[in-house]
Amino acid sequence: MGVDADGNPITDAAKTQARIYSTHYSANGSWSSQDLVLVCANNVTISGLTIMNKVDANKAVEVYDADNFVIKNCKFTPIASDLIPAGGVTNGSGKVVYDYDEYKEYGASLYFNNVTVNATVTGNLFDHSNLTFDGTANSTIAVKGNTFKGVKNWNNDSDYTYSAIGFTSWGSSTDISGSNITIAENKFIETGKINFSRVTSGSVDVSGNYWEGMDLASDITGPVTASTIYADASMTETVEVVIDGTGVDTLQAKIDAADPGAEIDLGGKYYPENLSINKSITLKNGTIDTATAMGVTDLTFEKITFVNASTEKNLDTNPAALYLQNVKDVDVIECSFVAPANATGTTVGITTGTTEDVRIEGCKISGYTITAYHNPDTSSVVYAGNEISNVQSGIAFIGSKNVDVLNNTFTNANGIRVEPSWIGGAVCEDVVIENNSFINTPKDGYAVRVQNSSGEAGYEGALKLNENYWGTDDPADIFALIKGDALVENYYPKADMDPDSLVELDTNLVYTSEQLIEAIADAKEDAVITLAPGTYDGNIRFDGKSLTIKAQYPAYPEDGEIPADELLSVFTGTFNTSEGTNDADFKADQCVTIDGIAFKGDGLKVGNNNYNTVGELIVKNCTMECGKNLEKADVVNYNQLNYFVKVSGNPGAPYAEVTVYNNKVTGTPEKDVYTIQLWDVSVANVSENLIYLTNAPAGHQAINISKMAENATVIVEDNVIVNATGGIYVTTWLLGGTGNCAFTGDIDIVNNVMDVTGTPIYIGWEESTAPYGSLDASCSIADENNTNNGKPVVADIIQKPGEAPVTYVVTIMDGKNVVDMRSVVAGAEYKLPAAPTKPGYIFMGWKGSDGHTHQANETVTVEKDMTFTAVWSNLPDIEPGEPDEPDEPDVPDFPFTDVSVNAWYYEAVKYVYENGIMNGMDRYSFQPNGTLTRAMVWTMLARLDGVDTEGGNSWYAKAQEWATANSVSDGENPTGEVTREQLVTMLYRYAQYKGYDVSIGEDTNILSYVDVDQVSDWAMEAFQWACGTGVIEGDENSALTPKASTTRAQAAAMLMRFIEL
Repeated sequence: MGVDADGNPITDAAKTQARIYSTHYSANGSWSSQDLVLVCANNVTISGLTIMNKVDANKAVEVYDADNFVIKNCKFTPIASDLIPAGGVTNGSGKVVYDYDEYKEYGASLYFNNVTVNATVTGNLFDHSNLTFDGTANSTIAVKGNTFKGVKNWNNDSDYTYSAIGFTSWGSSTDISGSNITIAENKFIETGKINFSRVTSGSVDVSGNYWEGMDLASDITGPVTASTIYADASMTETVEVVIDGTGVDTLQAKIDAADPGAEIDLGGKYYPENLSINKSITLKNGTIDTATAMGVTDLTFEKITFVNASTEKNLDTNPAALYLQNVKDVDVIECSFVAPANATGTTVGITTGTTEDVRIEGCKISGYTITAYHNPDTSSVVYAGNEISNVQSGIAFIGSKNVDVLNNTFTNANGIRVEPSWIGGAVCEDVVIENNSFINTPKDGYAVRVQNSSGEAGYEGALKLNENYWGTDDPADIFALIKGDALVENYYPKADMDPDSLVELDTNLVYTSEQLIEAIADAKEDAVITLAPGTYDGNIRFDGKSLTIKAQYPAYPEDGEIPADELLSVFTGTFNTSEGTNDADFKADQCVTIDGIAFKGDGLKVGNNNYNTVGELIVKNCTMECGKNLEKADVVNYNQLNYFVKVSGNPGAPYAEVTVYNNKVTGTPEKDVYTIQLWDVSVANVSENLIYLTNAPAGHQAINISKMAENATVIVEDNVIVNATGGIYVTTWLLGGTGNCAFTGDIDIVNNVMDVTGTPIYIGWEESTAPYGSLDASCSIADENNTNNGKPVVADIIQKPGEAPVTYVVTIMDGKNVVDMRSVVAGAEYKLPAAPTKPGYIFMGWKGSDGHTHQANETVTVEKDMTFTAVWSNLPDIEPGEPDEPDEPDVPDFPFTDVSVNAWYYEAVKYVYENGIMNGMDRYSFQPNGTLTRAMVWTMLARLDGVDTEGGNSWYAKAQEWATANSVSDGENPTGEVTREQLVTMLYRYAQYKGYDVSIGEDTNILSYVDVDQVSDWAMEAFQWACGTGVIEGDENSALTPKASTTRAQAAAMLMRFIEL
């Protein structure tokens, strides 16, 4: 029956799962001919054994001239690791002759030698093992229901790779025509070949087996035939197949025999062949492995499934399922390309070279490394209506011409590559990519790439990519899917690609960081670059150009509503000017404007602590959100965390002019830095900003201006600063680059509202080892109407030790309340406020700290700190409290104590009072600087028109009704303040209502006024009329101030001029 490893007879071979093996190696190193099991008797059955390799033997179980042999339910495997001694098996001389790693994939062999009749091999597992026939002519052997898995291999050496089933023919006979070898119902899973290549006569039928991970075109050799294979491992469904190793009935034979132009119908069958085509032909309705066509005109593949990768190579040495070289007029219609699951290296669905007029339509392409590769000299290629999925790299057009990619769907796939030729660098020409869908494009992948991997452009100019669906409706996400220069003018927002839903894009907008960088590089001087909503990143430089970068929807608009988050242009990187190295890098004429950007983490940085390079910087309508989570240490110049605007250069370097206007900064600063730092500037204008922080660290300052030019202009006005540590700091540190000179410029810190825990306002010298300049007596400092925590506050103005003070503090009091507090330059004149009002009292004057009482609006010279307190006289016949409506005077004389005969508006107030147009706010008070409301204007104009305004539900009801009826006003918001342009417009409408000639002023040029651009469109005609007639005049600065509130005195003056026209 057989012998074991030591040559002893096997007496219990049927013992279930017994392991038989040998690590025997002949002492002299020669090959041993001993088998583990040698069967040379009839009627032997082996069942349930685990049979391991014999090491140096080429046969584990040898069946020699044994009839009625059965082997079933056994396992043929490599030797188990636990059976090998540590360090391997040695021979008599101590040499290691057997090492586990060398033989771990070297299984056992079942070897049929010579004639065997009625042998059955069933239910066995051949794990990296094989079955071999030798000299088995006239034998009857059934190989059924077994599993062959893995390739028998010795030490990963291709010279020792064995077939799963093979005919070795060590003997003389290669004729098996008299044999009946049946190979059916087996599973072959990524195993060795079925190799009958030594057979010269006869054939073997391998129908009805399951093949997984096998290349039937190359893994079945010799005269082997098959008509069916199983479709899956369950072995329930069969596929018709034509395998004919005799070469008689192959598809290749049919093609070779066909006339040019013939049509061959595969009948739905699978021909596992790698076809070579050299004539005009049509193949349809079936499955093949691959096809290679060369030098052919007029070729059609229709409803063909390609299931492999070719052994032929394209120009890039990658295998392709369909390879076309030097062909013309090719149609690939409704075909499928399915990459082999076990393919290694790069696989390609379709490759063309020197090819013309190729149409790929209605196909499905899946699983390949590259969808298609169109080499140089390929032209007139059409992809239409294809489904492309799960590919790593898209359709590659390399220097191709006349390309149409239309109505295709790309799913989980990189899409299309448009690249320059590697032969001379020629770019693609006439490429159309429209009506395609790109769904679930891989992360960091591309839908369309208009460049090669080195970034070299694949197309001349911007490639148009219109009417496509990109898997998203966010333009920024769309452009992130496009690499290289492309123009997207529209897109479909949904996969249904409804023509009515096509979204038009503004091609003047920038949508991605890459586009922004390109736009700056391509920008001409004074260009305006507009950012679409989205998120932008990176380290953006201005390349020494004057330009404006603005958001399509300003994050913090001066007028209008704050945009929704999805409309913001968010920047998570940082803006920088070029880094300067010397004074020559400074560009005095360069003006950079940043408008409406929503910054996160860091903002704008000008200079590099060495030299400024930009002459003028304007930052307006922006927001910034501070926060540690927004830090990006890997971004150049991002280490200055939570600066909103930072201007910094070398002391004494050329100075910049900087305007920071109408911005909003929120969040928690992470470092003790300055929200706005303006150093090395000649002009600093920080106005109308909101800095609203939380938990600012010690040492933080909202605004810091230092190292400025000695004659700099500093304006800090109308800002709101909340929850900062320090407020506004303007220091003479390193003034003029040295700190040893005196400041002779202007500092205006006016109308700022603060809620800070540290010093609200600091101006001047600060003790330090670094040089600090002094404040020259000629400098101008305006420190007015500033508050901290709701109370008036004055700056700490510190002069350099040993220098005379340059300012004194003037305080205005009303009782115990501080009405105003400001710094005034020593020796300057200060105009006391106008007379205040208090119900039941008459204002008598301002009593100074020196005991003298001064009149309202009187001018005093400030030569020391001064305090002025309001003096009142009680009017006992007047009940305290403010009336609900203006009181009519009871006396005919001019009664108003707050209207001086020297006031510029005295005549106007007297005129409107005596003519019954305007009354006082109480019996003795006109309140010339009081606010004018819309109800007051209606009442004045109604009285002017002779209307009795007394009575009604309110004191202005009749006037409101009259104004609405005669289109003077819409009658809304009666208590609302009236701006100058609103009053002018209502006077203009009144003149139209009365039929006056309003053509006066049509030719008036009001462009000379410095703020004419602030006049609203609806008020422009009224202003032309008013300026032309003299109803309104500009102020001393030639300004119309249309948005300013109108005082009662100004209204009286305008009414008098209007009536006297």
